[in-house]
Amino acid sequence: MRRTAFLWIAISIAPFFLLTFFNHPSADDFVYAVKTLEHGLWRVQAHYYLGWSGRYMSTLFLTLNPFVFGHEWSYPLMSLSMLLVFLTSLWALFNTALERYLEKKYIYAFCLGFFALYLAHLPRAASGFYWLAGYVNYMVPLVFLNLAVIGLLKLWDSRSAILWVPSLVIYAFFITGANETIMLIFNWVLVLALVAYYLKHHKIWWPVVLVFVFNLAFSVAVVMAPGNAVRTGHFPNAHQPLMSVVNSVAFSLEHFFRFLSVPLILVSIVFAQWILDRSHLMNSVHVNKKTYKITWVLLGSFFLAAFFPAAWAMGGPPPERVDNMTYYFFLLFWFALVGQYVHLNSDKVRALVHRFKWLKPNYLQWVIVIVLFVWGNTGRAWYDLLTQAYPYHRQMVERDIVVKSASKGSQLIVPPIVNRPRTIFFDDIIEDPADWRNVGVSGYYGLGSIRVAPDGK
Repeated sequence: MRRTAFLWIAISIAPFFLLTFFNHPSADDFVYAVKTLEHGLWRVQAHYYLGWSGRYMSTLFLTLNPFVFGHEWSYPLMSLSMLLVFLTSLWALFNTALERYLEKKYIYAFCLGFFALYLAHLPRAASGFYWLAGYVNYMVPLVFLNLAVIGLLKLWDSRSAILWVPSLVIYAFFITGANETIMLIFNWVLVLALVAYYLKHHKIWWPVVLVFVFNLAFSVAVVMAPGNAVRTGHFPNAHQPLMSVVNSVAFSLEHFFRFLSVPLILVSIVFAQWILDRSHLMNSVHVNKKTYKITWVLLGSFFLAAFFPAAWAMGGPPPERVDNMTYYFFLLFWFALVGQYVHLNSDKVRALVHRFKWLKPNYLQWVIVIVLFVWGNTGRAWYDLLTQAYPYHRQMVERDIVVKSASKGSQLIVPPIVNRPRTIFFDDIIEDPADWRNVGVSGYYGLGSIRVAPDGK
């Protein structure tokens, strides 16, 4: 069964990696490059900080993208690297957290299974790994958050703070400067770490207090940016305290039930039986009813921290690219809850599995495979790879040749892209040459204007 499971995991994640080779830049990718070329690297930081957003780190990464240097060819490699880096950070996190309790082979299996499930039900896969602005704002800080949690775990067991505090401050600078949601979440993580340390050791964890002070300073720099007022001015329902809290609670409940997919429930049944066979591991981490309730509270608090920034700044739900990040936290807490529940109710769970033979992993694995490919992103990714990716890539290459061969200042009309893989992000230019996407492309290539032909003509 183990070899079969690894084979199906490999098959389920393969299309997401292969699709990166057909990825092309669009929309914001050109706009940020044009702004950098117009203002210069350092002036463009002030331009965005004062006029659009306090996300200083995301702005730096986006304005220092390869298109500034004419390296559009690197776009597929950047998406591929993002997938690999995220998977590596997952492995490092799980290995650090679980190495005392599990053999390496089980950590590998859990990491790959978690990654496959995450990709299969990512709310917005296209902006998660196939759009520069999407993964710079949300996936890159998740990687740094994983590294920061690893640093906190290492610091917990280390007497030499000088080895970890500088790294944690650097991680905090990257995390907090990426977006307001993960800024709030990381502040909450540091508070939880301080409380946990005090309850265990009855003293203040001064190294983490220092990191927290630095992170508060970084947070102030993000929140007080003049550009935030400009951006939130586009949302008339923003900055309503009571409604922000009410909406955060409503969004949390709605997303909790939305994230409870059929494949997740089936995988959880298999995971539960794996826990049953290793109940001694749960004894070693001191699982009890109190820790189970605390985990539920922590899940709720992370949901509220994830949704409040959007409810406050936008007066509504966050875009799906934010849900990519929230789903990650949901999965982490979900499996922690399942493991604790099984341990606390082992007799009931064992009796249930004994009564319903079809719940056995040997039978259930095939149901999981079928459901994974029908329900979620995996089947769609394979469909895109086999039927849409190459025609899309060919059309984009043909358009690129036309655009690059056009004379400077020319008024260019190009045919629309017909094949559009849903897994790959693509926000195309339109018929209006004054649209911001069109202006970005024309500015980058030095054209007078560019638009798509009406009605595909």
